[in-house]
Amino acid sequence: MNKDVDLTFLKRRVAELEDGKLLSATEMPDLNSESTASVDRGHTESDTHLIAIKTDLRYLRSSVASLDGATAALRERMGHLPSKGFVIATSLGSLAVITALVTFQNAIQTFLKVMHAQIAMWL
Repeated sequence: MNKDVDLTFLKRRVAELEDGKLLSATEMPDLNSESTASVDRGHTESDTHLIAIKTDLRYLRSSVASLDGATAALRERMGHLPSKGFVIATSLGSLAVITALVTFQNAIQTFLKVMHAQIAMWL
């Protein structure tokens, strides 16, 4: 057993109880006994562990609350986005227009040269 256990809290508590005359001299515990030291250390370790668990739970609760808010904001933003059908339809339409321009490139160039010649005659 470790003999260097810090018993200041326990000593202070006993002193407070003596000042209040709640303990007589015969009822005072032996502060240097190994059983008192092990109980005190076990109590301190469990309190420390309990405090750590409470802190972790508090952090988890705040994280979950902020996650709920972020999810709601994301849903609101996604409500204004176009649907998958609209995106596919516009993509296919754009692809069809580009394919038509490439396919009929010679016909379009010939037509525009004729139009250019007719406009130049009017001017």
